[in-house]
Amino acid sequence: MDQMLLCWLISSLTEPVMAHVVGLTTSRDVWCALERIFASSSRARVQQLKYQLHTVKMGATPIFEYIQSVKYIVDNLAAVANPVTDSDLVSTLLSGLSPEYDSFVTSVNTRVDPISSEELIGLMLSQEIHRGHTLPNPESTGLISLASAVHTASRTSRFFSASPSSSFRGHGRG
Repeated sequence: MDQMLLCWLISSLTEPVMAHVVGLTTSRDVWCALERIFASSSRARVQQLKYQLHTVKMGATPIFEYIQSVKYIVDNLAAVANPVTDSDLVSTLLSGLSPEYDSFVTSVNTRVDPISSEELIGLMLSQEIHRGHTLPNPESTGLISLASAVHTASRTSRFFSASPSSSFRGHGRG
């Protein structure tokens, strides 16, 4: 049985990766070697994504593009088993807004009750409309689904799913 699994593992590798496992005789040895090879790049990727999340800024981009850029980073963190908590997502979204949103950030931060990322995204989009900016069709951008996915995930699961195609993830270790 192990030899069949070993053959399957080796046959699924690319040539550059296969060079690292030549001579290994058990599927466990191959798997452990692969884990050592790719673990360091995964840790580096996680650190890179966390840095991006902590430094993302809205700049001159429209708010829906800013939300999508945060969503991209959060999705990638979840895909590498490092989901972002809802409160961290709220902090990131607020801290990256441009200075013209300072009064909005202040009003959100002075609320008595904490705000969910779903509610915040809705308020951010409303604020954009209030400022006279037009938004693209929310269904075509996925903004509705990302806000509802956060809300659903926060009610049904401690962690967001790790599927890269789904919307924001949260309620996990941050």
